[in-house]
Amino acid sequence: MSLEPRTIPNSSTKLNNSSSIIQLKYHLAYPQLLFVLFPTEICLVETQHCQVIFSSIIDTGSPLVQILPCAEKDAFFLIHQNGTCSFRLANFHFFDEKMISELDYERKCSIDSMQRQSIRLRVMGASICPTTNSSFVLLINSGKLLIYQLEDARQEIEPYRIGMINDFIELNEECQMRVASKSGQLRFNF
Repeated sequence: MSLEPRTIPNSSTKLNNSSSIIQLKYHLAYPQLLFVLFPTEICLVETQHCQVIFSSIIDTGSPLVQILPCAEKDAFFLIHQNGTCSFRLANFHFFDEKMISELDYERKCSIDSMQRQSIRLRVMGASICPTTNSSFVLLINSGKLLIYQLEDARQEIEPYRIGMINDFIELNEECQMRVASKSGQLRFNF
């Protein structure tokens, strides 16, 4: 199997850094699924049948650095080089007329707090909390650590404990994952 990002104009052009794979990461909730991260694109490969089941071009003006999949839900955090971070949640769309379905990862919240600080700051690494799956840390090239936590967007008081990913995501009657908070919206707290 050969993977090439859709962001390359054609196969006859010389491959450059925009076509290199940045990260390979197995989905922690579904071990047969493998995330393949390119600078501007993300692919999800089902490894038993070598099928690409999801592909999306991510365009924010900054290359992708890392993907942090959650262990208990079909969701992940996406980290860009400039510090932009987003939380994405799986959604299946069913089309009855042709009996087909489509997988999509919908962005539920994002933050770009580093962009206001300095143009020279870059994300060097990231890690998800293995216990909660709802917080992550970024290592910046200045040596600074930034810790982010998911929370309800309309929450006015500080929670008494750190929320687990299951506190924020639930299945509805149609077996679709959705945000479980009363407001239906999430945000990052740091």
